[in-house]
Amino acid sequence: MGENSKVEAVQNNFGGVLSYASLIADIRNKVPTGLTDEETESLFSSLSAIDGELIKEQPQEKNKGILQLAPKSLMAIKGTTEFGAAVTALVQFVQNL
Repeated sequence: MGENSKVEAVQNNFGGVLSYASLIADIRNKVPTGLTDEETESLFSSLSAIDGELIKEQPQEKNKGILQLAPKSLMAIKGTTEFGAAVTALVQFVQNL
């Protein structure tokens, strides 16, 4: 890795290390069926907002308001156990920033 390289990772309950991009992809792969159009829009808007903030190089540039509100929107969406676990992993990652 170069001098300016950046690694974003989180330890999950299974001992593996995942990047925030992997956490977001995991949620996208586990989108529950039967969501309303509003829930689907909220889900993908929240994921895009989180991704947009986490990709920023400088921590002080990150909008903490978005990083607090977007995960709460995700938690409000009901889905499978796997979807809930994926959302929880991303929320924990964001809270640990």
